[in-house]
Amino acid sequence: CPCCPIYISTSLSSAGRFGTGVVSYFLFLRWLVLLNILLACLMIFFVFIPQLLGTHTDTTSLGNLTASTEWYTHIQSTITGQGYLEDTELFYGVYTEKEVNGYEMPYAYLITIFMVFLTSLVVLVQSMSKAYRKSYVQGTTGLYSYSNKTFGAWDFSITDFSTAQQKAISIKKDFEEEIENERALREVWPFEKTLRAYGRRILVNIAIFLMYLVAGVCIYFATVESVEAVEARAKETRGGETLSYSQSVSFFFRELAAPLVIATFDLIFPTLFQVLSLQEMWRTPRTETQLTLVRTVLLRLSSLGVLMVSVFIEIEGCSNSIVKQTTDCDRPCWETFAGQKVYQLVIIDFVVVITATALGETLWRVSYKKFDWIKNTLGPPEFFIAKSVLELLYAQALLWLGVYYAPLIPIICIIKLVILFYIKKGSLLTNLKPSTRPYRASRQSNIFQLLLLFTLFLTLIPVGYTVVRLTPSKQCGPFRALDLEHAYDIIPKLVKRAPDGVEDILEFLGSAAFLGPLLLMLLLLLYYYRALSKAQKHNITLLKEQLQLEGRDKQFLLSKVRRMQTQLAQMAG
Repeated sequence: CPCCPIYISTSLSSAGRFGTGVVSYFLFLRWLVLLNILLACLMIFFVFIPQLLGTHTDTTSLGNLTASTEWYTHIQSTITGQGYLEDTELFYGVYTEKEVNGYEMPYAYLITIFMVFLTSLVVLVQSMSKAYRKSYVQGTTGLYSYSNKTFGAWDFSITDFSTAQQKAISIKKDFEEEIENERALREVWPFEKTLRAYGRRILVNIAIFLMYLVAGVCIYFATVESVEAVEARAKETRGGETLSYSQSVSFFFRELAAPLVIATFDLIFPTLFQVLSLQEMWRTPRTETQLTLVRTVLLRLSSLGVLMVSVFIEIEGCSNSIVKQTTDCDRPCWETFAGQKVYQLVIIDFVVVITATALGETLWRVSYKKFDWIKNTLGPPEFFIAKSVLELLYAQALLWLGVYYAPLIPIICIIKLVILFYIKKGSLLTNLKPSTRPYRASRQSNIFQLLLLFTLFLTLIPVGYTVVRLTPSKQCGPFRALDLEHAYDIIPKLVKRAPDGVEDILEFLGSAAFLGPLLLMLLLLLYYYRALSKAQKHNITLLKEQLQLEGRDKQFLLSKVRRMQTQLAQMAG
């Protein structure tokens, strides 16, 4: 990409020293940066710039840190999103409800959020289709697995001698793993061993479920503690009093309780998942790795889900008080409060990833060189592609989750990814060695993009719930002056303003008379293409069997030719 030359030069140098597997990570990171630039442009041009051109209106702030001008409060505000950041265009509450030269912000805000998710979906599906076609052409089947590995496994982009040696070892291990997988799959276990394996798997899954449960409970109570800390700080500073340093630090860590608890679980639990998967007696190491990845993804997404549910439980009272027109809520701008929680997750995740990459991998490299027991147990620091990509998936999930509550969060995520790029590049070139585990970039990129699509749909749930079910704040945000029970109610108002003919068409398109037959037609098309796909897979299986039979026939004919040649040679002699 001409706009990202740093990625191209790094991709070429990384390909020469580490192979195409590492390059695929940086290409995926570049793809996310470009996607986020597109999403940021939508928010900037259609929401942020009209807001700057319009007249700012008064907003109701939580008022947590504004009473103090001490240096440490500014640092706290930068991390928590409160104080001076709270009344900026970073968060929902500042955006005006008024027209800006005929440009209606309430409609623009909601439609732009919809366009952000639609653009993400279209770009992601298009990228997945291209990657699938590429992997289908380049992918190998089990029919010629060993011959393809023998003649096509070498990465000709490698130019570094030590990396070439590492690649040769990786190919050797790939063969050993393939042979071991076939041997393990063909092995017939006795009943006692099978029963022991299933018993272990049940116990491990129960333990992992309890770990999820413990994490969920801790995140819920940490969120409650964070909410109570925000309310307590607001009460302490309501009269203009300044908090002492110890009080400010105490409130600061209490407010960050939920993000810190989530970051702790994200650091510890994946290692425990990996240890537990070794006790499940799976036949192949590939199954252990895939299960660990799936469990890690579920941990990160479920942590976000529990956090948002906990926030919504706290927010529900504010939403109900708005409907009942009471003053029971201490957070009159609850959308900004939700945006601050997502913003805190982005900052804490950034700090944890940067620290683990820059400091953790450097200490690992130094310890590996100085201590023999680390050399024998942990081995050299490697670039784990799957773990690094999961960090990108989590960062992108935070962007989609927070874009409604913090419209400028795509810009923060772009800055975060660019800094992460340079940190990863520096650590890669100074601390790490290529992973000894074989990596097929085309196949894994499909899996990661599929996980990204799954993440997009999951993050759409809390945003959709906010728009459809919760009542917008009456004292802040673009919907404050509109008497709306839900933010989505603005769409019917927009339809009613259309001309009579257009209004009738739009009402028909949104009615059950149109959506019912459309859904039925889509289901029939889905069934047809599924049946067609099954038939094509059956034909592919028959063709593979025919190729196998032809190969055996050729071997039989070649053996007969060799036998006849031997007999003729003996007769001639």
